[in-house]
Amino acid sequence: MRGPSPSRSQKSAIFFVILTGLLQGDCSLNKGMNRPTTRYFDEQVLRKRPYLTVELCRAVIAKPIRHEVQPDARIRHWGEVTLPDDPTTRILRVVTLEDGATIHNAFLDRGFRKDAP
Repeated sequence: MRGPSPSRSQKSAIFFVILTGLLQGDCSLNKGMNRPTTRYFDEQVLRKRPYLTVELCRAVIAKPIRHEVQPDARIRHWGEVTLPDDPTTRILRVVTLEDGATIHNAFLDRGFRKDAP
C-alpha cells in the first residue's frame, strides 16, 4: 500500500536538493551511469529529433531558465540553445524523471514565453 503523494512544495524541495547536488557534482544519482536516459528517449526521441544530443539536454538541465514539477512528479526544464545548423537561439524543453537526472523527453518549445509564470 502506498502512502500519500508528496505535496507540490515537497516536490519542489526534493527537486531543489537533487538539482543542487547535480550542479555541485556530489549527487550519487549518476554513479555507474554514463548518461541516464529512458528507453523511450533513446529509441524514440533521438530517432525522431536528430538535432538533439544528450549533451545539449544536459546543458539545459544544468542551467535552466525555468523549471517546473509536473503533477506526475516529472520535471520540466527550459533552456536556451543554439543548434549547429541554425544561428537562432531556440528554447529546448527537457523532461526528466523524478530524480531530476534521467532524461525522458526533449523538444524545441515554440510556445514558450519568458514572461509567463
